Amino acid sequence: MPKVPIWFVRVAQVGFWLALMIWSWLLVKTNPFPETARELSNWGEWATFLAAKTLHAGCYAVLTLWVWFFWSGRTQAMLFGIVLIHAILSEVGQYLGNAWFATGRSGCIRDVLIDWLGITVVLITRWLWTRQAPGSQ
Repeated sequence: MPKVPIWFVRVAQVGFWLALMIWSWLLVKTNPFPETARELSNWGEWATFLAAKTLHAGCYAVLTLWVWFFWSGRTQAMLFGIVLIHAILSEVGQYLGNAWFATGRSGCIRDVLIDWLGITVVLITRWLWTRQAPGSQ
């Protein structure tokens, strides 16, 4: 595998933090799923639910991949933990945001589990990958 330039790694690392901040904001803002998307859906609520939960798992999987590719060692382990904890805190933020500001959002343990599913898929893939190719990370 070719060596990635350090500037690219640094830009990707900054991009991770920006993506995490944007995702955090999207998780607590009012009306996260635009009404136009609901109107375009012929299956109504089921399609909306499926799209939202796929987005949950997918975004956490992408954040986990980002950590896997652009960090290593203790920093990588710490960031995996931050992504796991972020899933919990985002739901707490939704719950409190709705309680304090009537945002229409609700924190849900099911969403944390769905987020963790996305994270787990990447971590299992990583584990299998490193078992197949010893010495690679």
